Amino acid sequence: MALASTNPVYAAAAYQQTGGTTKSAADELQERFMTLLVAQMRNQDPLNPMDNAQLTSQLAQLNTVTGIGKLNETVAMLMGRVRNNETLAGLTAVGRFALVEGEKISLYEGQSAAGFELPEDADSVTVRIYDSAGRMLYEAELGAHDAGLHTFMWDGTTSTGETAVNGNYRFEVIARTGEEEVAVTPLSIGRIDGVVPDQDELTFTIGGMPPTRLSEIKQFL
Repeated sequence: MALASTNPVYAAAAYQQTGGTTKSAADELQERFMTLLVAQMRNQDPLNPMDNAQLTSQLAQLNTVTGIGKLNETVAMLMGRVRNNETLAGLTAVGRFALVEGEKISLYEGQSAAGFELPEDADSVTVRIYDSAGRMLYEAELGAHDAGLHTFMWDGTTSTGETAVNGNYRFEVIARTGEEEVAVTPLSIGRIDGVVPDQDELTFTIGGMPPTRLSEIKQFL
């Protein structure tokens, strides 16, 4: 009996006969490997049988492959949990407002706001607002601004003193330092309505805008 326990054929056959009823992908891979190994041993050349070193080498390869398979399963499980936690965390942002890149400004009952981002200090900043036909309705000089994120308000009053109707408008921001124009990024303000599931990155639905990733949000307000 002691000799049988060290014989590669008996050891592999005994391994093949064990196992639970529920198998993971790694367990199934291990079982297929052992089935092939048993078949190899049974059909080996009696004059040149597989020695213990060969068996040890193949079992080591099996352990490596099995370990990688189980590691992949663990990583996939952890990634699923991370996404679920991110989604739950993202739900706390629903109802808040966010600054995202865009040229839309929404007016409702005399209230609207938008923003812009300056890569460097600017001596002067000008805001212009246009209607859907491209006509300029409003222009304002905002003065000097430092580099960074900024917001501004518009009460819907046009440059001619009329009151603009509720709706969406387009705006642009022109910034200069001396005679040089400064590259400026217009930012829309939108309300976060929900979280988009099953995305590689936490993604939000923001009223009237395409799905917006967390990395695309400049600031929560």
